[in-house]
Amino acid sequence: MAVDKKADAGSASVAASQKFRARALAGQYGLSVEQARELVARHSNDEETLERKAAKLKTDRDATRK
Repeated sequence: MAVDKKADAGSASVAASQKFRARALAGQYGLSVEQARELVARHSNDEETLERKAAKLKTDRDATRK
């Protein structure tokens, strides 16, 4: 059974990119890394939605702290 190394490398690259994006999003919006990972998993292809959802989570969290 042949293994497609290019496909494996592409999958690893996407996973690394998503992890990087999640960490950046968590830092930018003050979210937990887990919250950010969930957002990236759901909305990674839609940057506008990703940013909007992250901002809403931050706003909701900040509102509950007051």
